[in-house]
Amino acid sequence: MQISTAQLASWCTLVGLMVAASGTWTACASTKDRSDTVSVSPDLFGSDEPRLREEVIGDILAHTGPYVVEPAVGVFVTEARLLHAAVRTWSLDRDDMSRAAAQDQWRVTMLAWQYLEGMQFGPAGSEYLAGGHGLRDEIYSWPWSSSCRVDQVLVYADWSESSFFEDPPPYSAYGLDAIEYLLFESSTENTCPDSVDINADGTWDALGDEAIARARAEMATVLVENVVEVGTELYEGWSDGFSASLAGGSDAQSVEALNTMFYAMRYMESYVLIGKLCHPLGLSGCPDEPISPDDFEHIRSMISTEAVHSNLLGFRDLFTGRSGAGLDDLLVWSGYGSLADDFLMELDEAIGLAAGPDFTSDDARVLELYEEVQDVTVLLFGDIATVLTLRNPSGLPMGG
Repeated sequence: MQISTAQLASWCTLVGLMVAASGTWTACASTKDRSDTVSVSPDLFGSDEPRLREEVIGDILAHTGPYVVEPAVGVFVTEARLLHAAVRTWSLDRDDMSRAAAQDQWRVTMLAWQYLEGMQFGPAGSEYLAGGHGLRDEIYSWPWSSSCRVDQVLVYADWSESSFFEDPPPYSAYGLDAIEYLLFESSTENTCPDSVDINADGTWDALGDEAIARARAEMATVLVENVVEVGTELYEGWSDGFSASLAGGSDAQSVEALNTMFYAMRYMESYVLIGKLCHPLGLSGCPDEPISPDDFEHIRSMISTEAVHSNLLGFRDLFTGRSGAGLDDLLVWSGYGSLADDFLMELDEAIGLAAGPDFTSDDARVLELYEEVQDVTVLLFGDIATVLTLRNPSGLPMGG
């Protein structure tokens, strides 16, 4: 898929992405300058006095919302609105050209969201955590996606009614993953077993190919509209409250907030390393082995590797704070500047491997990417977590 230079340039301005001449993605050059003197003096931010650890953490938290998360959510909402317009055009015209345009815009929108996937704290995060509203799963529910559930909802649910999302079906029946299925599935067959009601009762076959195709386009339009609404709620949740609360807590609350942000980074291990790389490679020992095609991300849209690349870029910006205060600065303050450099070198290696067109059929390159991401997670959740005394936040359920 080709993403326009204009689209990626806007991303670069807001969330640190750009398109190179070859059409591949890379991180924008950071303006952060950590001189050698930083590793000697705790003074990172212009003061003549050494700074306390709590002050450095406070700067990280104050910077994260307004300068990392909020701009990225704003980009996502903008792209989602464009997706709504494109899908609506497809539902009206129902021709190959409008469908292809909607598919391209879905890819752009999805990659904008993939940048945010590792930032599941605050309103996007679990309701078990401070400030969490669980909005992420309403926007994108992989790996709990279910195309069969989407087929069932298409047949039985009143998705065309305004009340549909007041008592919605499971997350797997809507969101960007459901929209991907509706947009990209070319067959008018459903993906449910024969024993499932829509097949056992003959209700699916009774619709006919034309009605199925029309319903998919119309349902996709409704689902995208909801994504825009939830994305807007996410943006307002950050800009109208959570960013300020993240930055304005007591020392103890700030440490807990940093732990919550660090916990969100576990996405790199649980989702990227295991779900997006280990499982597709078929490596032995992967936990939670996949049992259906829906367990593999983006098999219809063919942007699996681009999604990982966007995950890595977002993760890097969250870790570094882009040009402002980040966990790398806390490492430097703590006397571990070389560890920060080693970690970012490993991460940039992974980003470079994931750049470019989707290569999920190239097992050798995917294996190399898997090994690089594994090195990143080992450093992050081993050495870095240890020296910075980062822990899981309170409030998680058993096994969380």
